[in-house]
Amino acid sequence: METHWKDRLPTFPRMPRLPNVVEYVIRRTWLAASLAFLLMLTWSALRLHAERRLWQSHTVLDASVLVSSGFGPAIVGVVRPTIVIPPWVLTLDAQAQQTIVAHEEEHRRAGDPRLILATLLVLVLLPWNAGLWWMWRRLLRAIELDCDERVLARGVPSGQYANVLLGAWQTARGSARWMPSPAFAERVSGLGHRVEHLMRPEPRRRTMKTIGGAMLAGACVLAAILTPAPQLAQGTGTPAGWGPVPLVLIDGIKRKDLVDPASIKAGFKESHVDSMATMQVVDSVNAVRLYGADGAHGAIAMWTKQYRDRGGAMLPPNIVTGRGALMARPDTPVTVMSARIFESLFRDITLPPEIAAQAREIVSRENEAAHALRGPYLVIGPQHNSLLDKRDAELRALFTNVADRARFEAHVEEGPPRTVLPASVLATNEVQAYFWHMDVSPAEVEKATGIVERSLIAEADLYRRTPADSTGRTALLAARTAAVRGVLDSDAKRAAFDKQLEARKRLEQP
Repeated sequence: METHWKDRLPTFPRMPRLPNVVEYVIRRTWLAASLAFLLMLTWSALRLHAERRLWQSHTVLDASVLVSSGFGPAIVGVVRPTIVIPPWVLTLDAQAQQTIVAHEEEHRRAGDPRLILATLLVLVLLPWNAGLWWMWRRLLRAIELDCDERVLARGVPSGQYANVLLGAWQTARGSARWMPSPAFAERVSGLGHRVEHLMRPEPRRRTMKTIGGAMLAGACVLAAILTPAPQLAQGTGTPAGWGPVPLVLIDGIKRKDLVDPASIKAGFKESHVDSMATMQVVDSVNAVRLYGADGAHGAIAMWTKQYRDRGGAMLPPNIVTGRGALMARPDTPVTVMSARIFESLFRDITLPPEIAAQAREIVSRENEAAHALRGPYLVIGPQHNSLLDKRDAELRALFTNVADRARFEAHVEEGPPRTVLPASVLATNEVQAYFWHMDVSPAEVEKATGIVERSLIAEADLYRRTPADSTGRTALLAARTAAVRGVLDSDAKRAAFDKQLEARKRLEQP
Protein backbone atom coordinates (compact mmCIF):
# COMPACT_ATOMS: atom_id res chain seq x y z
CA MET A 1 0.00 0.00 0.00
CA GLU A 2 1.62 3.21 -1.21
CA THR A 3 0.85 6.43 0.60
CA HIS A 4 0.45 9.70 -1.23
CA TRP A 5 3.69 11.68 -1.49
CA LYS A 6 2.07 14.74 0.10
CA ASP A 7 1.22 12.82 3.26
CA ARG A 8 3.90 13.80 5.76
CA LEU A 9 4.88 12.82 9.24
CA PRO A 10 4.58 15.54 11.91
CA THR A 11 7.39 18.01 11.38
CA PHE A 12 10.10 18.58 13.98
CA PRO A 13 12.67 21.34 14.36
CA ARG A 14 15.39 20.73 11.79
CA MET A 15 19.06 20.87 12.61
CA PRO A 16 20.98 22.08 9.57
CA ARG A 17 24.33 20.42 9.17
CA LEU A 18 27.32 22.74 9.08
CA PRO A 19 30.04 22.24 6.46
CA ASN A 20 32.74 19.83 7.61
CA VAL A 21 35.41 22.55 7.60
CA VAL A 22 33.30 24.79 9.85
CA GLU A 23 32.61 21.90 12.24
CA TYR A 24 36.34 21.09 12.33
CA VAL A 25 37.28 24.68 13.17
CA ILE A 26 34.57 24.96 15.85
CA ARG A 27 35.62 21.70 17.54
CA ARG A 28 39.31 22.62 17.53
CA THR A 29 38.61 26.14 18.82
CA TRP A 30 36.40 24.73 21.58
CA LEU A 31 39.12 22.26 22.60
CA ALA A 32 41.82 24.94 22.54
CA ALA A 33 39.73 27.31 24.71
CA SER A 34 39.00 24.56 27.26
CA LEU A 35 42.66 23.54 27.44
CA ALA A 36 43.79 27.16 27.77
CA PHE A 37 41.35 27.81 30.63
CA LEU A 38 42.35 24.55 32.35
CA LEU A 39 46.05 25.40 32.03
CA MET A 40 45.41 28.86 33.46
CA LEU A 41 43.61 27.40 36.49
CA THR A 42 46.34 24.79 36.95
CA TRP A 43 49.05 27.45 36.79
CA SER A 44 47.17 29.59 39.33
CA ALA A 45 46.78 26.63 41.68
CA LEU A 46 50.48 25.75 41.43
CA ARG A 47 51.49 29.36 42.03
CA LEU A 48 49.20 29.60 45.06
CA HIS A 49 50.62 26.31 46.37
CA ALA A 50 54.15 27.65 46.02
CA GLU A 51 53.22 30.86 47.83
CA ARG A 52 51.51 28.87 50.58
CA ARG A 53 54.84 27.38 51.66
CA LEU A 54 55.99 30.87 52.69
CA TRP A 55 52.92 31.64 54.79
CA GLN A 56 53.16 31.42 58.58
CA SER A 57 50.65 29.89 60.98
CA HIS A 58 48.98 32.21 63.45
CA THR A 59 46.07 32.24 65.87
CA VAL A 60 43.43 34.94 65.76
CA LEU A 61 40.76 34.78 68.46
CA ASP A 62 41.26 31.02 68.97
CA ALA A 63 41.10 30.39 65.21
CA SER A 64 44.07 28.91 63.31
CA VAL A 65 44.92 30.98 60.24
CA LEU A 66 47.75 31.47 57.75
CA VAL A 67 49.31 34.89 57.35
CA SER A 68 50.27 35.69 53.77
CA SER A 69 52.27 38.54 52.31
CA GLY A 70 49.25 40.11 50.60
CA PHE A 71 46.63 37.47 49.76
CA GLY A 72 43.26 37.40 51.52
CA PRO A 73 41.24 37.49 53.58
CA ALA A 74 40.05 34.30 51.89
CA ILE A 75 39.69 30.54 52.07
CA VAL A 76 42.19 28.32 50.23
CA GLY A 77 42.05 24.58 49.71
CA VAL A 78 39.27 22.16 48.86
CA VAL A 79 39.90 19.05 50.95
CA ARG A 80 41.07 20.95 54.06
CA PRO A 81 40.11 24.61 53.58
CA THR A 82 42.25 27.07 55.51
CA ILE A 83 41.66 30.71 56.42
CA VAL A 84 44.27 33.06 54.96
CA ILE A 85 44.66 36.68 56.10
CA PRO A 86 47.12 39.42 55.12
CA PRO A 87 49.26 41.11 57.84
CA TRP A 88 47.07 44.22 58.06
CA VAL A 89 44.25 42.15 59.63
CA LEU A 90 46.45 41.65 62.72
CA THR A 91 46.49 45.43 63.21
CA LEU A 92 42.70 45.71 63.46
CA ASP A 93 40.73 45.74 66.70
CA ALA A 94 39.27 42.55 68.14
CA GLN A 95 35.74 43.17 66.82
CA ALA A 96 36.97 43.65 63.23
CA GLN A 97 39.15 40.55 63.47
CA GLN A 98 36.22 38.55 64.85
CA THR A 99 34.00 39.71 61.94
CA ILE A 100 36.54 38.74 59.29
CA VAL A 101 37.33 35.35 60.84
CA ALA A 102 33.63 34.57 61.35
CA HIS A 103 32.97 35.34 57.67
CA GLU A 104 35.71 32.97 56.48
CA GLU A 105 34.66 30.26 58.96
CA GLU A 106 31.13 30.37 57.54
CA HIS A 107 32.56 29.89 54.04
CA ARG A 108 34.51 26.85 55.26
CA ARG A 109 31.58 25.37 57.19
CA ALA A 110 29.25 25.66 54.14
CA GLY A 111 31.75 24.04 51.75
CA ASP A 112 31.80 27.04 49.41
CA PRO A 113 35.28 26.25 47.99
CA ARG A 114 34.02 22.90 46.69
CA LEU A 115 30.99 24.55 45.08
CA ILE A 116 33.17 27.12 43.32
CA LEU A 117 35.53 24.40 42.05
CA ALA A 118 32.60 22.42 40.64
CA THR A 119 31.33 25.47 38.74
CA LEU A 120 34.83 26.13 37.39
CA LEU A 121 34.96 22.61 35.96
CA VAL A 122 31.70 23.29 34.11
CA LEU A 123 33.20 26.48 32.69
CA VAL A 124 36.25 24.50 31.55
CA LEU A 125 33.96 22.21 29.55
CA LEU A 126 31.91 25.07 28.06
CA PRO A 127 34.14 28.17 28.03
CA TRP A 128 32.27 29.71 25.09
CA ASN A 129 28.92 29.84 26.91
CA ALA A 130 28.38 33.48 27.90
CA GLY A 131 25.27 32.51 29.86
CA LEU A 132 27.29 30.19 32.09
CA TRP A 133 29.82 32.95 32.83
CA TRP A 134 26.99 35.29 33.80
CA MET A 135 25.46 32.61 36.02
CA TRP A 136 28.87 31.96 37.59
CA ARG A 137 29.30 35.62 38.51
CA ARG A 138 25.80 35.65 40.00
CA LEU A 139 26.61 32.49 41.97
CA LEU A 140 29.70 34.08 43.52
CA ARG A 141 27.59 37.08 44.52
CA ALA A 142 24.93 34.80 46.03
CA ILE A 143 27.57 32.87 48.00
CA GLU A 144 28.87 36.09 49.56
CA LEU A 145 25.40 37.41 50.38
CA ASP A 146 24.42 34.10 51.95
CA CYS A 147 27.61 34.07 54.01
CA ASP A 148 26.92 37.64 55.19
CA GLU A 149 23.46 36.53 56.36
CA ARG A 150 24.95 33.69 58.41
CA VAL A 151 27.51 35.99 60.01
CA LEU A 152 24.74 38.42 61.04
CA ALA A 153 22.82 35.47 62.49
CA ARG A 154 25.81 34.86 64.81
CA GLY A 155 25.11 38.21 66.49
CA VAL A 156 27.48 40.54 64.61
CA PRO A 157 25.81 44.01 64.28
CA SER A 158 25.06 44.93 60.68
CA GLY A 159 26.56 48.43 61.01
CA GLN A 160 29.83 47.06 62.41
CA TYR A 161 29.89 44.42 59.67
CA ALA A 162 29.42 47.03 56.91
CA ASN A 163 32.19 49.26 58.32
CA VAL A 164 34.62 46.33 58.49
CA LEU A 165 33.68 45.31 54.95
CA LEU A 166 34.35 48.84 53.61
CA GLY A 167 37.65 49.07 55.45
CA ALA A 168 38.76 45.67 54.23
CA TRP A 169 37.89 46.57 50.63
CA GLN A 170 39.96 49.79 50.78
CA THR A 171 42.95 47.89 52.18
CA ALA A 172 42.73 44.63 50.19
CA ARG A 173 41.79 45.89 46.70
CA GLY A 174 45.45 45.89 45.67
CA SER A 175 46.11 42.37 46.91
CA ALA A 176 47.03 39.60 44.47
CA ARG A 177 44.15 37.34 43.50
CA TRP A 178 45.18 34.29 41.45
CA MET A 179 42.31 31.92 42.09
CA PRO A 180 38.51 32.40 42.36
CA SER A 181 37.89 31.70 46.05
CA PRO A 182 35.51 32.79 48.82
CA ALA A 183 36.91 36.12 50.01
CA PHE A 184 35.84 38.77 52.48
CA ALA A 185 36.76 41.77 50.30
CA GLU A 186 35.15 42.22 46.87
CA ARG A 187 35.39 44.43 43.81
CA VAL A 188 33.42 47.66 43.93
CA SER A 189 30.74 46.40 41.50
CA GLY A 190 29.50 43.97 44.16
CA LEU A 191 30.40 45.90 47.27
CA GLY A 192 27.39 48.21 47.02
CA HIS A 193 24.94 45.29 46.86
CA ARG A 194 26.47 43.69 49.93
CA VAL A 195 26.47 46.89 52.01
CA GLU A 196 22.87 47.66 50.97
CA HIS A 197 21.88 44.09 51.87
CA LEU A 198 23.53 44.41 55.29
CA MET A 199 21.91 47.75 56.15
CA ARG A 200 18.40 46.80 54.98
CA PRO A 201 16.22 45.93 58.01
CA GLU A 202 14.23 43.29 56.16
CA PRO A 203 14.82 41.96 52.66
CA ARG A 204 12.16 43.48 50.45
CA ARG A 205 9.43 41.23 49.10
CA ARG A 206 11.43 38.10 49.96
CA THR A 207 8.37 35.84 49.95
CA MET A 208 7.07 37.10 46.62
CA LYS A 209 10.52 36.89 45.05
CA THR A 210 10.91 33.33 46.27
CA ILE A 211 7.50 32.28 44.97
CA GLY A 212 8.03 34.10 41.64
CA GLY A 213 11.46 32.57 41.16
CA ALA A 214 10.19 29.08 41.94
CA MET A 215 7.31 29.47 39.48
CA LEU A 216 9.66 30.75 36.76
CA ALA A 217 12.08 27.88 37.33
CA GLY A 218 9.20 25.39 37.20
CA ALA A 219 7.93 26.89 33.95
CA CYS A 220 11.41 26.61 32.39
CA VAL A 221 11.71 22.96 33.44
CA LEU A 222 8.23 22.19 32.09
CA ALA A 223 9.04 23.91 28.79
CA ALA A 224 12.26 21.90 28.49
CA ILE A 225 10.36 18.65 29.12
CA LEU A 226 7.59 19.40 26.61
CA THR A 227 9.85 20.74 23.84
CA PRO A 228 10.59 17.92 21.36
CA ALA A 229 14.22 17.19 20.70
CA PRO A 230 15.48 18.53 17.36
CA GLN A 231 15.28 15.80 14.74
CA LEU A 232 17.37 15.33 11.66
CA ALA A 233 14.50 15.20 9.18
CA GLN A 234 14.87 13.25 5.98
CA GLY A 235 16.93 15.26 3.56
CA THR A 236 18.65 17.51 6.10
CA GLY A 237 21.68 15.37 6.81
CA THR A 238 22.45 12.65 9.37
CA PRO A 239 25.20 11.82 11.83
CA ALA A 240 28.47 10.08 10.98
CA GLY A 241 28.97 12.11 7.82
CA TRP A 242 25.94 10.89 5.92
CA GLY A 243 24.08 13.10 3.50
CA PRO A 244 20.32 12.99 2.84
CA VAL A 245 18.79 9.61 3.64
CA PRO A 246 16.96 7.68 0.91
CA LEU A 247 13.39 6.49 1.17
CA VAL A 248 13.12 3.04 2.75
CA LEU A 249 10.55 0.47 1.67
CA ILE A 250 10.00 -2.93 3.26
CA ASP A 251 8.04 -5.34 1.07
CA GLY A 252 6.88 -2.38 -1.02
CA ILE A 253 5.55 -0.33 1.93
CA LYS A 254 7.07 3.09 2.61
CA ARG A 255 8.67 3.48 6.03
CA LYS A 256 8.85 7.24 6.58
CA ASP A 257 9.69 6.67 10.24
CA LEU A 258 13.14 5.46 9.23
CA VAL A 259 14.98 8.74 8.68
CA ASP A 260 18.64 8.07 9.60
CA PRO A 261 21.08 5.13 9.42
CA ALA A 262 20.57 4.19 13.08
CA SER A 263 16.76 4.07 12.84
CA ILE A 264 16.94 2.25 9.49
CA LYS A 265 19.12 -0.44 11.00
CA ALA A 266 16.77 -0.72 13.99
CA GLY A 267 13.79 -0.88 11.62
CA PHE A 268 15.40 -3.69 9.64
CA LYS A 269 15.98 -5.69 12.81
CA GLU A 270 12.47 -4.99 14.04
CA SER A 271 11.09 -6.31 10.73
CA HIS A 272 13.49 -9.29 10.84
CA VAL A 273 14.93 -8.34 7.48
CA ASP A 274 18.53 -7.58 8.45
CA SER A 275 19.85 -11.02 7.49
CA MET A 276 17.05 -12.65 5.49
CA ALA A 277 16.12 -9.95 2.99
CA THR A 278 17.21 -8.93 -0.48
CA MET A 279 18.11 -5.26 -0.86
CA GLN A 280 17.67 -3.18 -4.01
CA VAL A 281 19.03 0.38 -4.34
CA VAL A 282 17.12 2.73 -6.66
CA ASP A 283 18.72 5.95 -7.89
CA SER A 284 16.99 9.28 -7.22
CA VAL A 285 15.69 9.69 -10.79
CA ASN A 286 13.82 6.40 -10.88
CA ALA A 287 12.79 6.75 -7.22
CA VAL A 288 11.04 10.05 -8.03
CA ARG A 289 9.29 8.45 -11.01
CA LEU A 290 8.15 5.52 -8.87
CA TYR A 291 7.45 7.12 -5.48
CA GLY A 292 7.08 10.86 -6.10
CA ALA A 293 8.89 13.48 -4.02
CA ASP A 294 9.60 10.94 -1.26
CA GLY A 295 12.19 9.41 -3.58
CA ALA A 296 14.10 12.66 -4.18
CA HIS A 297 17.18 11.14 -2.53
CA GLY A 298 16.86 7.63 -3.89
CA ALA A 299 15.26 4.57 -2.35
CA ILE A 300 16.27 1.34 -0.66
CA ALA A 301 13.80 -1.51 -1.13
CA MET A 302 14.02 -4.50 1.22
CA TRP A 303 12.21 -7.71 0.30
CA THR A 304 11.80 -10.31 3.05
CA LYS A 305 12.09 -14.02 2.49
CA GLN A 306 8.44 -14.50 3.51
CA TYR A 307 7.37 -11.93 0.92
CA ARG A 308 9.35 -13.64 -1.83
CA ASP A 309 8.12 -17.10 -0.81
CA ARG A 310 4.55 -15.84 -1.25
CA GLY A 311 5.38 -14.88 -4.83
CA GLY A 312 5.90 -11.17 -4.19
CA ALA A 313 7.66 -9.39 -7.05
CA MET A 314 10.74 -7.22 -6.55
CA LEU A 315 11.75 -4.27 -8.70
CA PRO A 316 13.02 -5.19 -12.18
CA PRO A 317 16.81 -4.99 -12.62
CA ASN A 318 16.64 -2.21 -15.23
CA ILE A 319 15.70 0.45 -12.62
CA VAL A 320 18.07 -0.73 -9.89
CA THR A 321 21.09 1.52 -10.37
CA GLY A 322 23.04 4.16 -8.54
CA ARG A 323 24.48 5.92 -11.59
CA GLY A 324 21.70 8.48 -12.07
CA ALA A 325 20.81 7.38 -15.61
CA LEU A 326 17.23 7.88 -16.77
CA MET A 327 16.10 4.29 -17.14
CA ALA A 328 12.79 2.99 -18.42
CA ARG A 329 9.94 2.35 -16.05
CA PRO A 330 9.46 -1.23 -14.82
CA ASP A 331 9.14 -3.90 -17.50
CA THR A 332 5.70 -2.86 -18.65
CA PRO A 333 4.68 -2.33 -22.31
CA VAL A 334 4.64 1.32 -23.36
CA THR A 335 0.97 1.07 -24.29
CA VAL A 336 0.06 -0.17 -20.82
CA MET A 337 2.07 2.60 -19.18
CA SER A 338 0.42 5.19 -21.44
CA ALA A 339 -2.99 3.91 -20.36
CA ARG A 340 -2.02 4.18 -16.70
CA ILE A 341 -0.78 7.76 -17.16
CA PHE A 342 -4.01 8.69 -18.92
CA GLU A 343 -6.13 7.23 -16.11
CA SER A 344 -4.06 9.10 -13.51
CA LEU A 345 -4.40 12.47 -15.27
CA PHE A 346 -8.09 12.17 -16.21
CA ARG A 347 -9.63 10.35 -13.28
CA ASP A 348 -12.94 11.92 -12.20
CA ILE A 349 -13.02 13.77 -15.54
CA THR A 350 -15.50 12.84 -18.30
CA LEU A 351 -14.27 13.64 -21.81
CA PRO A 352 -16.20 13.45 -25.07
CA PRO A 353 -15.02 10.45 -27.14
CA GLU A 354 -13.21 12.54 -29.76
CA ILE A 355 -11.43 14.62 -27.07
CA ALA A 356 -10.50 11.48 -25.14
CA ALA A 357 -8.96 9.98 -28.27
CA GLN A 358 -6.86 13.09 -28.83
CA ALA A 359 -5.72 13.05 -25.19
CA ARG A 360 -4.72 9.38 -25.40
CA GLU A 361 -2.71 10.09 -28.52
CA ILE A 362 -0.87 12.98 -26.85
CA VAL A 363 -0.09 10.90 -23.74
CA SER A 364 1.08 7.93 -25.84
CA ARG A 365 3.31 10.13 -28.00
CA GLU A 366 4.95 11.73 -24.97
CA ASN A 367 5.44 8.39 -23.24
CA GLU A 368 7.09 6.83 -26.29
CA ALA A 369 9.38 9.85 -26.64
CA ALA A 370 10.34 9.63 -22.97
CA HIS A 371 11.18 5.92 -23.32
CA ALA A 372 13.37 6.72 -26.29
CA LEU A 373 15.59 9.04 -24.22
CA ARG A 374 18.95 7.55 -23.28
CA GLY A 375 22.03 8.99 -21.68
CA PRO A 376 23.17 10.68 -18.47
CA TYR A 377 20.44 12.24 -16.40
CA LEU A 378 22.10 15.67 -16.40
CA VAL A 379 21.60 15.75 -20.19
CA ILE A 380 18.20 14.14 -20.71
CA GLY A 381 16.54 15.12 -17.42
CA PRO A 382 15.70 18.61 -18.72
CA GLN A 383 14.64 17.05 -22.05
CA HIS A 384 12.21 14.76 -20.25
CA ASN A 385 10.73 17.66 -18.27
CA SER A 386 10.27 19.59 -21.53
CA LEU A 387 8.32 16.65 -22.95
CA LEU A 388 6.07 16.63 -19.89
CA ASP A 389 5.49 20.38 -20.08
CA LYS A 390 4.62 20.12 -23.79
CA ARG A 391 2.25 17.22 -23.09
CA ASP A 392 0.45 19.08 -20.31
CA ALA A 393 0.11 22.22 -22.44
CA GLU A 394 -1.45 20.23 -25.29
CA LEU A 395 -3.81 18.43 -22.92
CA ARG A 396 -4.78 21.66 -21.20
CA ALA A 397 -5.79 23.14 -24.55
CA LEU A 398 -8.37 20.37 -25.01
CA PHE A 399 -10.55 21.54 -22.09
CA THR A 400 -13.51 23.83 -22.46
CA ASN A 401 -14.90 23.20 -18.97
CA VAL A 402 -13.26 25.28 -16.23
CA ALA A 403 -14.02 22.74 -13.48
CA ASP A 404 -12.49 19.86 -15.48
CA ARG A 405 -9.41 21.94 -16.23
CA ALA A 406 -8.99 22.66 -12.49
CA ARG A 407 -9.24 18.94 -11.69
CA PHE A 408 -6.66 18.20 -14.39
CA GLU A 409 -4.29 20.81 -12.92
CA ALA A 410 -4.69 19.22 -9.49
CA HIS A 411 -3.82 15.78 -10.90
CA VAL A 412 -0.71 17.21 -12.56
CA GLU A 413 0.33 18.81 -9.26
CA GLU A 414 -0.01 15.44 -7.51
CA GLY A 415 2.45 13.87 -9.90
CA PRO A 416 6.23 13.70 -9.51
CA PRO A 417 7.97 17.09 -9.30
CA ARG A 418 9.59 18.49 -12.47
CA THR A 419 12.70 19.82 -10.73
CA VAL A 420 15.92 18.60 -12.32
CA LEU A 421 18.20 17.24 -9.63
CA PRO A 422 21.62 18.96 -9.68
CA ALA A 423 24.89 17.05 -9.90
CA SER A 424 25.55 17.65 -6.18
CA VAL A 425 22.36 15.81 -5.18
CA LEU A 426 23.02 12.98 -7.61
CA ALA A 427 26.57 12.67 -6.24
CA THR A 428 25.33 12.62 -2.65
CA ASN A 429 22.83 9.87 -3.47
CA GLU A 430 25.41 7.78 -5.32
CA VAL A 431 27.92 8.03 -2.48
CA GLN A 432 25.12 7.01 -0.12
CA ALA A 433 24.64 3.87 -2.23
CA TYR A 434 28.40 3.24 -2.37
CA PHE A 435 28.91 3.51 1.42
CA TRP A 436 25.59 2.19 2.68
CA HIS A 437 26.01 0.40 6.05
CA MET A 438 29.74 1.19 6.04
CA ASP A 439 31.47 2.99 8.91
CA VAL A 440 33.00 5.92 7.04
CA SER A 441 34.16 9.30 8.30
CA PRO A 442 32.69 12.66 7.24
CA ALA A 443 35.98 13.49 5.50
CA GLU A 444 35.77 10.32 3.39
CA VAL A 445 32.16 11.05 2.45
CA GLU A 446 33.05 14.63 1.48
CA LYS A 447 35.97 13.55 -0.72
CA ALA A 448 33.92 10.82 -2.41
CA THR A 449 31.03 13.21 -3.07
CA GLY A 450 33.35 15.69 -4.76
CA ILE A 451 34.83 12.93 -6.95
CA VAL A 452 31.42 11.65 -8.04
CA GLU A 453 30.04 15.13 -8.72
CA ARG A 454 32.97 16.03 -11.00
CA SER A 455 32.69 12.66 -12.76
CA LEU A 456 28.95 13.07 -13.40
CA ILE A 457 29.53 16.50 -14.93
CA ALA A 458 32.35 15.12 -17.10
CA GLU A 459 30.11 12.23 -18.21
CA ALA A 460 27.37 14.66 -19.25
CA ASP A 461 29.86 16.82 -21.17
CA LEU A 462 31.25 13.77 -22.95
CA TYR A 463 27.77 12.63 -23.95
CA ARG A 464 26.92 16.05 -25.36
CA ARG A 465 30.05 15.96 -27.52
CA THR A 466 29.92 12.30 -28.62
CA PRO A 467 26.59 10.61 -27.76
CA ALA A 468 27.71 7.33 -29.34
CA ASP A 469 30.88 7.00 -27.25
CA SER A 470 29.64 4.48 -24.69
CA THR A 471 33.20 3.21 -24.17
CA GLY A 472 34.35 6.59 -22.87
CA ARG A 473 31.44 6.82 -20.44
CA THR A 474 32.11 3.27 -19.19
CA ALA A 475 35.74 4.22 -18.58
CA LEU A 476 34.60 7.30 -16.63
CA LEU A 477 32.38 5.11 -14.43
CA ALA A 478 35.25 2.69 -13.75
CA ALA A 479 37.60 5.56 -12.91
CA ARG A 480 34.94 7.11 -10.64
CA THR A 481 34.44 3.86 -8.73
CA ALA A 482 38.20 3.37 -8.31
CA ALA A 483 38.65 6.95 -7.08
CA VAL A 484 35.84 6.57 -4.53
CA ARG A 485 37.41 3.34 -3.31
CA GLY A 486 40.71 5.19 -2.97
CA VAL A 487 39.40 7.63 -0.37
CA LEU A 488 38.85 4.82 2.13
CA ASP A 489 41.62 4.70 4.73
CA SER A 490 41.67 1.02 5.73
CA ASP A 491 41.76 -2.43 4.12
CA ALA A 492 38.62 -3.42 6.04
CA LYS A 493 36.64 -0.53 4.54
CA ARG A 494 37.93 -1.31 1.04
CA ALA A 495 36.96 -4.98 1.44
CA ALA A 496 33.44 -3.97 2.54
CA PHE A 497 33.25 -1.56 -0.41
CA ASP A 498 34.23 -4.33 -2.88
CA LYS A 499 31.67 -6.70 -1.40
CA GLN A 500 28.87 -4.15 -1.62
CA LEU A 501 29.86 -3.14 -5.16
CA GLU A 502 29.73 -6.78 -6.29
CA ALA A 503 26.26 -7.18 -4.78
CA ARG A 504 25.06 -4.07 -6.64
CA LYS A 505 26.44 -5.39 -9.92
CA ARG A 506 24.51 -8.66 -9.49
CA LEU A 507 21.29 -6.76 -8.82
CA GLU A 508 21.77 -4.55 -11.89
CA GLN A 509 22.20 -7.47 -14.24
CA PRO A 510 19.06 -8.16 -16.32
